[in-house]
Amino acid sequence: KSAAAYQENDIMMGVSYLYALARRYSLPIVCCVCLGTSQGGHEGTSPLCQYLNALSSYSRSAVIAAAGNETGLGHHYRGAMAPASLSHTVELAVAENEKGFTMEFWAQEIELYTIGFISPTGEAVSPLPASTTDENAVTFLLEETKIRVYYQLADFSTGSQLILIRMEDPAPGIWRITVSASLRLRGGFHIWLPVREFISEGTYFLRPDPDTVITDPGNARGPITVSAYDHQTGGIYLHASRGYTRLGQVKPDLAAPGVNVLGASPSGSGFIRMTGTSAAAGEAVTVVDLDIVNPYFRSSEYGGLLEKNGVRLIAPVFAGTTLDTPTLPPEIYSIFDGGAGRVFLDAGGDDAGVTALGGLHSQLAEAGYDMLYVVNRYRVLSQTPEEAAALLAEIETASRLKATAVVNNSHLGVETKLSDLTAALPFAQKAAELTGLPLLYSTVPDFALEEGETLPEGFKPIRRYVKFLWEQEEQ
Repeated sequence: KSAAAYQENDIMMGVSYLYALARRYSLPIVCCVCLGTSQGGHEGTSPLCQYLNALSSYSRSAVIAAAGNETGLGHHYRGAMAPASLSHTVELAVAENEKGFTMEFWAQEIELYTIGFISPTGEAVSPLPASTTDENAVTFLLEETKIRVYYQLADFSTGSQLILIRMEDPAPGIWRITVSASLRLRGGFHIWLPVREFISEGTYFLRPDPDTVITDPGNARGPITVSAYDHQTGGIYLHASRGYTRLGQVKPDLAAPGVNVLGASPSGSGFIRMTGTSAAAGEAVTVVDLDIVNPYFRSSEYGGLLEKNGVRLIAPVFAGTTLDTPTLPPEIYSIFDGGAGRVFLDAGGDDAGVTALGGLHSQLAEAGYDMLYVVNRYRVLSQTPEEAAALLAEIETASRLKATAVVNNSHLGVETKLSDLTAALPFAQKAAELTGLPLLYSTVPDFALEEGETLPEGFKPIRRYVKFLWEQEEQ
């Protein structure tokens, strides 16, 4: 397989570096972990899960984890022995040309089991003894299949029995795993196959259980675990992993758009359409940012720069802190006394951001105003003209004001090129058509034009004053 894989300790080192960087600059941090594994007891007790639990408890910190995409693939089996029975048979279909894979058998706490096998040709191996020191290796003569079985009577992080099963060159067909109880109270156990990237599509349990397939670290208690839904239909994504955890904890915590959404390519080759809970986790980061980080430009953070250029700033009392409240300072009413000159109100780009603005709707209507709806084709909340139009309707309802024109401010930050701007123009034109508003103009960042390129008709150049911390250090 060519799927990418990472050691758990390497992931922890990467996360540790990001948190060290946040401390260095005294910044809040949202850490999105879009990787998952079906290995482990699905209780959220692995070293990585415990580490992310600790980070989630820090102030000005949030951890987001993808739930995984394992539903409907037949990779989980839940066993329940009948009260009068001491054995249970699990049927597993193995695909043609399957080179090998592992399975993890997890028992309920205190209970102990042994396992045997029956090959597709009927060759049987009795339940292997539960040795904690020796490896059980079995070779099937007719199929040339080798199976290794490792018993761990009590996993150090969960206290449950773990049986690791490794199949090498398994013969295709229906394999039967015979489970025998040595110490049984409730007769319950789980078996998980690897995630879809590490196993053939035709290898699955014949009677799978669709639940309890969230991948780690999504089972961890502290991180926000994100599932995926189709924002066009409102339905849950078909393969989005389902909870609960093995201990019955409610996971995932929320669902975000994760079907055919636009995002940065993992290979760094621009923006692509993606589907899955990892894409949804990236979308959910935006929601968390609005709560603890607020990455969008806030005028209050650059009061000195504005005043230096002759712009008087009126900001909420808590501006410049980590506390954002939908309130208006008393000083704001001075803009209606006739001596304020030309006034610009910078409101948020969604219904939550303009709620406070609704308190001024009567005064603004009496004084007269222009309300410009600024759209960005590459913003996650409005990637289609229809979504942009729907978002404006929410903004108008919350603010009790009506937009008068659309401004196209589509961009990709410092990576913006002229081709990105021209490609977004049809989006802005359609959004204006759907809202019944004129498209006033489109913007072009000064750095987006390369030598020899000319400003297209209908575009206005803008200059960027605000720099990221690393850009400031380079300068």
